[in-house]
Amino acid sequence: MYGNVDYWDDRAKRAVKEESFEWYQNYGGIRHFLSPKYLNKPSEKNDDQKSSDDVDAAGKTPSLVAEATTSSFEPDDKRGDQKSPIDGTKTATKHPSKNPYPSNKDCRVLIAGCGNSQVGEAMLSDGFRKITNIDFSSIVINQGKEKYTDEWHEKLFTRLRRERKSGEDETMKSPGKKESRIRSKPRPSTRSLPKKKAVNPNFDRMVFECQDLTKKLNFPDESFDLIFCKGTFDAVLCSANTADKVQCMMDECHRVLDNKYGVMVIVSYGDPENRLNYFDNSRWEVKTYTVPKPFVPGEKIGEEHYVYILFKKQT
Repeated sequence: MYGNVDYWDDRAKRAVKEESFEWYQNYGGIRHFLSPKYLNKPSEKNDDQKSSDDVDAAGKTPSLVAEATTSSFEPDDKRGDQKSPIDGTKTATKHPSKNPYPSNKDCRVLIAGCGNSQVGEAMLSDGFRKITNIDFSSIVINQGKEKYTDEWHEKLFTRLRRERKSGEDETMKSPGKKESRIRSKPRPSTRSLPKKKAVNPNFDRMVFECQDLTKKLNFPDESFDLIFCKGTFDAVLCSANTADKVQCMMDECHRVLDNKYGVMVIVSYGDPENRLNYFDNSRWEVKTYTVPKPFVPGEKIGEEHYVYILFKKQT
């Protein structure tokens, strides 16, 4: 069922226009896995990161369980809509030389099997700017294009700039802060300001393309630094000719990832015993983490999802 495009086409047709659905986890539950602490290749982590990541309290190496972290993303309602943080375009963390993973605004992201999830929207709010969404359902892709127009992006960026400016103003007004004693320069008249630039269609907005992960992707080699795959890998496992399709998917993901930075993040309900055998260790270095399942009334408490972080090896 989940590996059949007809199922997803039908589901998309029945979905309310503004409705989104998040498989497994909201962005807030997995956001920390998209930070350099987890995305840097193990050999490139600095000493502090190695000591915190690779040795647990019992002295075992490596630790395979990630701690649950608190995020500023919280559900707005039962559908799992998310509040966005302040724009990270200029305030994104600067990475020192020992922490070389591309910054959010420079990281080339492929969301594999995007559906009508709000993950791309949340990543934009986190400062990511080069985001490509793909799905094998043409209906899903057309809905994404209709929703995320240039006007939509411009409204989002305007709001994020306003929130960031508001945060800066509050800092300046805080009593006891050094900044409060600094007189700011008068702002120029709005009449003298240049016209606002339009959204750059290549870098400042999300792109949507109808492509099938289990077939040859229409991207050149090394097109992306990060592939984010939430639930899609599990859906492929539900399709006919599973072995061939999974092999093609992993081959293509490996091909389009950058040789230096390439990382694939897979969020799955499958435990390592049922997933690791699909990741060829001659091509991938794999780290496995767990994250608690979001609480849903009627479901068991204490169950977890698995996050597989695959670092591309050069072959």
